[in-house]
Amino acid sequence: MLKNRINRLAVRNYRSLGDVDITLEDLTVLVGKNGSGKSNLLDVLRFIGDALRRGVDAALIDHDRGGIGAVRRYSSKGRPYDVSIHIELTLNNVPMSYGFTLGSQKRNEYVVKNESCVIGESKYGYEIRDGSLINYVLPGAAKGIAIQEKNLTLPLLGNLREFEPLYNFLTNMSFYSIFPNDLRPPQKPGNPYPLDEHGTNLATALREIIKNKENNWQNDLYEALAQVVPSVTPHNPITVNQVGSYLVVKIKHENDGGIFDLAVESDGTLRILGILTAIYQSPALPLIGIEEPELMIHPRAMGILSDIIKEASYRTQIILTTHSPDLINRFQADSLRLVKREKGVTEIANVGDDERQIINDELFGAGDLLRIGGLSGD
Repeated sequence: MLKNRINRLAVRNYRSLGDVDITLEDLTVLVGKNGSGKSNLLDVLRFIGDALRRGVDAALIDHDRGGIGAVRRYSSKGRPYDVSIHIELTLNNVPMSYGFTLGSQKRNEYVVKNESCVIGESKYGYEIRDGSLINYVLPGAAKGIAIQEKNLTLPLLGNLREFEPLYNFLTNMSFYSIFPNDLRPPQKPGNPYPLDEHGTNLATALREIIKNKENNWQNDLYEALAQVVPSVTPHNPITVNQVGSYLVVKIKHENDGGIFDLAVESDGTLRILGILTAIYQSPALPLIGIEEPELMIHPRAMGILSDIIKEASYRTQIILTTHSPDLINRFQADSLRLVKREKGVTEIANVGDDERQIINDELFGAGDLLRIGGLSGD
């Protein structure tokens, strides 16, 4: 098990997530149809990081969330529910928990109704209710912190040694939905780390990986790309050149000796390059979410890519979303979480015991059971 990871996530009334409480593994695969709510679960974690980095107001607008009125669920009578998020983690072998509730107000408003944080066996932590600090064990440097009605308190403590690991983990999680058309044109130089959500700084990120000779994962990235795209040479296949004020990425292909820029590469090659760059960027991110990695990728490459993802989960917690039976077949039943939506509400469950036994006995793969309608939750 990873030394640093989220073990449990509980969410109430966030978008389609009515009352979800799930465990997470080093590698967790969210399985469900389009529109079932897989992306909403990833967005809960993204929302936590956004709220801590930029404030709750900005987070409610980021990523087209549309404000508190679009994020929270409503009762059948049109009354808004409180949004509640709680996570349990292990960081540097120390158990931690963090959570908050956004209380409903009129006219699409909200307040931070409560917020709680526990570090270790109650060694440090705090609880805030209705704007008041009611239970706390804080280091001396945290005395006199100002509680805000519409913002979280953890960012005020994030630079303190006791709270820094938690704050850094939650604000450095990254989530990826790679679109080839975002990678094709030359890119302006930008921040090389981390790779952004759609890979629009891919050229800068790759240039940094190539330049950093001490990066032990540079060769891993090259070899992985050559495995998934057999025509690519495994020896220094990527170059990044500056042309005017833009960066141009080129890939060397072994069989025909050609060197081509990304504008003429296939959609599948571009998707794979983006996913691999996310996985092998250095330093490793604490958690990576990847949306539907199977899109535009040849089935033959799926097995190799899934092996790369499984190996990467030994150093970085990974959450995938997918509805591909071929990809699901590549993962253990314990990694799968089944996502379905009934009457507008998302439910998430582990694979049922009977199906788990069938998969473990290698009678059927999880994807085969999904095809014949025999994959159900516990």
